[in-house]
Amino acid sequence: MLIRVHIKPAIGNIKLAKLHPHHLQKLYNDKIENGRHDGRGGLSARTVELIHIVLHSALSQAIKEGLVVRNVSEATKRPRREKKEMRVLTEEQTRLQAVLNTERLGTAFLVDLGTGMRCGELLALKWENVDLNEGVIRVQQSLTRIRVEDSSLKTELRFQPLKTVKSRRSIPIPQSVIAALKSHKSRQNQEKLKAGAAYNDLGLVFCTELGQPIDPRNLTRTFNRLLERAGIPKATLHSMRHSYATRLLEMNEHPKVVQELMGHSQISMTLDTYSHVMPEIKQAAAAKLDDLLITKSPPAEEGHK
Repeated sequence: MLIRVHIKPAIGNIKLAKLHPHHLQKLYNDKIENGRHDGRGGLSARTVELIHIVLHSALSQAIKEGLVVRNVSEATKRPRREKKEMRVLTEEQTRLQAVLNTERLGTAFLVDLGTGMRCGELLALKWENVDLNEGVIRVQQSLTRIRVEDSSLKTELRFQPLKTVKSRRSIPIPQSVIAALKSHKSRQNQEKLKAGAAYNDLGLVFCTELGQPIDPRNLTRTFNRLLERAGIPKATLHSMRHSYATRLLEMNEHPKVVQELMGHSQISMTLDTYSHVMPEIKQAAAAKLDDLLITKSPPAEEGHK
């Protein structure tokens, strides 16, 4: 996919002998700035690094086969996106929850706050993967906007399997979220009856009134309306995911557990992303250790008679 989607369109028309470092450097810079197919900015630094690894490996093989004399990828510098300050909604969460019932999809945001699911995972969630009796959500797929495989720049929404084993996970659901999902399912059943044959039942938990997948951009618009009603400064849908992880860590949940619930491939990703919470956790650990070390002084021995 990296070759077909990102590499070939950018440098596929350049002959190997004519390939120079500046060609690859431009490729990396363009991808970090505006490489996403949905038009929502650039690729992650990790994805750009993977593109570099593919190119470096291919050029190394070309050297072995005598096609080129040097690996031009070694003369490039992979750009890093400036790390934006992470926004969490811990203080504003109560105000947000108070206005959720003003929107048809209010339950979707409550589920997000209670599970930390990614937007694409939330919109691809099916009832068959929600166990309301056991209180568990099984995350299996994601709704993703991808470019159509033709000469146009058109995109379309597709359900796709998750990228890593860690992303496919089970998340326990808080009781308040279970109750909200039950009410949501009842309302959805009423919508099915009203729509009749026009309803396209894909089994989605969150969908349009006719059963179709919801465009993530429309969910973002709904979220922005809710923020405005609650008097909360602008934030992204992803901020609810950050809020979920931050609350868990603030409650002294083990980072390994948070990693598994968030679907991070490496615990280092969890620790790096939520490093702002770590000092508080360390201080709490030191305080607990202090309680163990502090003992009452033994009573003074009485003099011998």
